[in-house]
Amino acid sequence: MAHLPWELKRAERADARLLDAKLRGTRLTKAQFGVIQALAHMRKASAAELARTVFVSPQAMVGLITALEQKGYIERAQSEVSARIIDARLTAAGRAAWPRASAKLAEIDDLLAAEFSQAEVVKFSRFLTRVSEALDVDE
Repeated sequence: MAHLPWELKRAERADARLLDAKLRGTRLTKAQFGVIQALAHMRKASAAELARTVFVSPQAMVGLITALEQKGYIERAQSEVSARIIDARLTAAGRAAWPRASAKLAEIDDLLAAEFSQAEVVKFSRFLTRVSEALDVDE
């Protein structure tokens, strides 16, 4: 019998290794790309929001934001909601980096699209959604 959690982890690791390889030369790590992609869609977000979105700890997000700020890809400013919250947003350089890095992710999508029919991709996506929902339980 197949052990689905193990197979999911193997697939996730294979995807992560390939994305890391594809991102070489973009000046972004996989985690940094996740932050850039999130901000491209969210426009601005606090470190806590970004940490939840890209599945890292708040402490790890501080390091990611600092690194991206040093690269000139994001800037931080006080939130309009609360003086205690600092929002991050993409700079012009960050907005320019996002499509270049996204193209690398699209290459992985294309690789998978060549392996599976469109119907299989749709069905697989539904299966993954069901897996996520089934495993999202409070203990």
